[in-house]
Amino acid sequence: MELRRLLQLLLVILLTHNALAVSNEYQYAVITSADSQINLEQDDIRRIYMGAPVFVDGDKQVRPINHNERSSIYKTFAREVLGRSPSQIKSQWMRLVFTGKARLPKTYGSDQEIILEVNNGSLMIGYVYASSIDSSVKVLHFY
Repeated sequence: MELRRLLQLLLVILLTHNALAVSNEYQYAVITSADSQINLEQDDIRRIYMGAPVFVDGDKQVRPINHNERSSIYKTFAREVLGRSPSQIKSQWMRLVFTGKARLPKTYGSDQEIILEVNNGSLMIGYVYASSIDSSVKVLHFY
């Protein structure tokens, strides 16, 4: 009887640990539409979100979509993926816009809006919480 109880406790601990590990494995992901032919490396994603032009198929420019700059996912993405503060990123984009080298990315307030927008154009990428991912999008990279 004691061994059975010990095994049950061990099973509960293992199942709980595995569930927590899976739910915490990825916080968010960079996505594009499910039918998009875009394949990007992490460095390409950083460059795109810092305003550098990245082209696929030679002449098609990939366009970034952002969350609202006050959102927690924006701040986390800025720090962890781009390695910059939100204010540094904003300054970079303002310089590019002012000199005519780039246009500001579209900005949305929710994952659902970003998912809808990436599905409106095959050359768009956005980032959403991993829990928001559905079959309408293709994950380019998890973070």
